[in-house]
Amino acid sequence: MKKIKTLFVALTISLVYSSCNKPKNLTTAEVYKILNEIIADNNIQLDVVCASVYTLPISGEWSSEFTSKDQTFIKDQQKVFKDFKLESHKLKSFWPRTGKFKDVVIDETCKSGILDKLSFPIVSADRQKVLLEIGEDCNCMLGGYDEKILFIKVKGHWKRSKWYDYSISQNNSSNQSENRLSKQPKI
Repeated sequence: MKKIKTLFVALTISLVYSSCNKPKNLTTAEVYKILNEIIADNNIQLDVVCASVYTLPISGEWSSEFTSKDQTFIKDQQKVFKDFKLESHKLKSFWPRTGKFKDVVIDETCKSGILDKLSFPIVSADRQKVLLEIGEDCNCMLGGYDEKILFIKVKGHWKRSKWYDYSISQNNSSNQSENRLSKQPKI
């Protein structure tokens, strides 16, 4: 009987310890807060954004930026937010012409006009690194661009740290070609 009590206590302690060390899941409010901070800190102008976000794979040249703890956390968040869609009145974008922030228009259909597209942010467990893909699509075969950007929080502000897979596509004689830039763009 004493062995059973000892085993029970040991299991309880290990469960409590492991649950205390696991980072808390992101909340929807936290996702929007992170996105809005990144948009504001980097003067990213978004006008009309597709409601559907896509999930970036954890693998890729950016995977070395995230620890194994981060990667486990990221996989968990991708499961939790697998059906996430952007909602109206949640994203704000700064417009230098007016000097004000305005609501970003969220397009539910994502089928016409020039649209900005976002990936679901890959967020580190400590909330200090974010990988985000930002793109623009005209839905007209004229081209667009996309880039994956690693943001790091420095003194309370999100700074662009690295770029991955920056591409510009253009329509050449009905065959869409893609030009990959070897350098990181200056933004």
